[in-house]
Amino acid sequence: MEAQINFALSVSKSVTPFLTKYQTDKPMMPFLAADLHKMLKNLMCRFIKPEVMQEAKSVKKLLDVDIKLPTNYIDCSSVDLGYVTNRILKELRAKQKVGASTIMDFRRSCRDGLVAMVDKLQQKSPLKYILVKNMGFLDPVNMANEETDQLKGMLRRTLAYLVDQGRINEQDCDEIIQQYAHFLDDVVQKNHSAFADFNSLSD
Repeated sequence: MEAQINFALSVSKSVTPFLTKYQTDKPMMPFLAADLHKMLKNLMCRFIKPEVMQEAKSVKKLLDVDIKLPTNYIDCSSVDLGYVTNRILKELRAKQKVGASTIMDFRRSCRDGLVAMVDKLQQKSPLKYILVKNMGFLDPVNMANEETDQLKGMLRRTLAYLVDQGRINEQDCDEIIQQYAHFLDDVVQKNHSAFADFNSLSD
């Protein structure tokens, strides 16, 4: 029971910061994709092989990882259950209170729980939506650190979606892109440190 509780606590620590951060009325859309990507990746790294995760560098590739494919899993003995849980299991084994097969069954059940959790996150993830994936062009940190062409690419994809949805007139898109480029040159570059050090939690 103690091991189960601490495993649940360990997983919750990967999720709670995200849930807490987004319980707000502030406009958080520009940060959503990066934060979701980070949370999902942290959970997947617990049971997916490192070489698979290394290939999943983009949001799309991360969502495309088949988390139900057993060949993508690390060995059950290596599943990351959290530091405290691992310590408890070692102590139980050393004191011969549980057998190796029982511990392996527990590890397997924890992995299956992680698989089910990530599967649900992949299915329901806002990362599938065009706006969520591309609103990062409004993230001040991205404005300061990313290449202009990459930022403008996200803006163009956002505008294309808004035009398609009838939210803006396509005749206005060129002007919007130009204004954004001027903002990067005239404001962001002249105040680089303020943008680069922006904290979405406190600023």
